[in-house]
Amino acid sequence: MPTQPRRGMSRKQRQHLRRATDASSSARKENRAPPDAFTHAERRAQAAEAESVKLKREKKEMHHEKKKKKKNPVKDKRNASRRKRRQKKRIADLESKVKEAQEELKAAVAQSEAKARRHAEGLERVKNRSHSAQHVVRMHAKHGRAYKVEPRAIAQVLVSSGCKEGKIGDLIQDITRIVGVDLDRAMSRRTVRRAVLEGLVASQVQLEVELKYAEDVTMSSDSTSHRKTEYQSHHIHMRVPTKNPDGSVRLSEDPRVRFAGIKSAVNHSTATSKDAWLTVYEDIISS
Repeated sequence: MPTQPRRGMSRKQRQHLRRATDASSSARKENRAPPDAFTHAERRAQAAEAESVKLKREKKEMHHEKKKKKKNPVKDKRNASRRKRRQKKRIADLESKVKEAQEELKAAVAQSEAKARRHAEGLERVKNRSHSAQHVVRMHAKHGRAYKVEPRAIAQVLVSSGCKEGKIGDLIQDITRIVGVDLDRAMSRRTVRRAVLEGLVASQVQLEVELKYAEDVTMSSDSTSHRKTEYQSHHIHMRVPTKNPDGSVRLSEDPRVRFAGIKSAVNHSTATSKDAWLTVYEDIISS
């Protein structure tokens, strides 16, 4: 490959190098050794290139040294004062932030202490009320060997609301304790079931009496299926009787809805619905 002209060489040196390169290439083509002029010119070109690189390096070093030597004391002093001012400003900002954080922390601590104090006072008031209420009224849940009407009525309401029968005894005790009545015993699951059955019989007796005094009655029913079994619910709409102070009976102005029970049915036909209503009335009359 012919040698390319190098940078940092004079025009004559580049021309001489180009001629020597051409002579070398022609000598190689003729299988002759290159003349001595080529090697001499190449050495001179390499030396000139090395010298130019050295001069550039020295020039760069001198430039850096001049930059280092050129120090402005006034400017350095000004920069130092600026740095100090920045540092002081940062320190002041940090101190102000720390003070704000401390004030917020103190306010939060005071607020939490006040809240805890209010909670403690509220708990103390509740405790005092509960202790005083426990000593106000003590009530026996039974009258003789049977439970009183009030616990049985509460059990019926709780069962109709969806409470478990085994939890109702303790729940009644908790409710009465809140209102200041201490029951001496809790109802068992069996007693709760019996109270519910008593409520069913009482509702059937009440429905029978209302049907006896009713002038007009509207019956309605609806059915649904669950696991391939038909269930039919029954409702009766009528004006119910109420007693006056003198003992006479009068009917209410607005009709009331009475639930007459749920019966299972074979199908959804009219005959089946009729038989279900007859069964409902038989249960009401037999009660």
